[in-house]
Amino acid sequence: MYSGLILFLIPVSIYIALFGYETYLSYKKAISKDHKRNYVETTWEMTHTLLIISLVLFFVFYSGSLDKIAKSLFVFAFLAGSFLVARGILYTYIFYVKQNNKNKISDWLFFLSHVGSLVFLALVVLKSILFVVNNHPESNSMFLPYFIPGEILTLALILGPMYVLYKIKD
Repeated sequence: MYSGLILFLIPVSIYIALFGYETYLSYKKAISKDHKRNYVETTWEMTHTLLIISLVLFFVFYSGSLDKIAKSLFVFAFLAGSFLVARGILYTYIFYVKQNNKNKISDWLFFLSHVGSLVFLALVVLKSILFVVNNHPESNSMFLPYFIPGEILTLALILGPMYVLYKIKD
């Protein structure tokens, strides 16, 4: 029962940590006076891949209880998704549309969209853990022998290049 939860928690925890770093960078961008592109662009898709992997693992392992899980997580997941959509729209506006870099309102909204996403994603993870611990859903562990090496390989393919990019960038 807990093997699926552990495999879910590894990538989602890494995602939340990296997203926290992105939130910090969005704050630095909002308070900066030099208006540089002070934000991680390359890792955006890599970190979101971790979130997708986490969701797939969770849904596969607890597929028999998705209706109950959905009822438990809906509000927080909906709010997290809403903030992520707002973040995506603001990202596009700030980095690809906005010509006047003196308007800092969009930078502050971008930062706040990060904060909202981070808070509600953390609540989704917490509610997921509580759901599994309190309700003991049946775990679909037949794919466990494939998911363990697959997760190790995927994490290496995502985190390896990210490490190199950050090392080169500094």
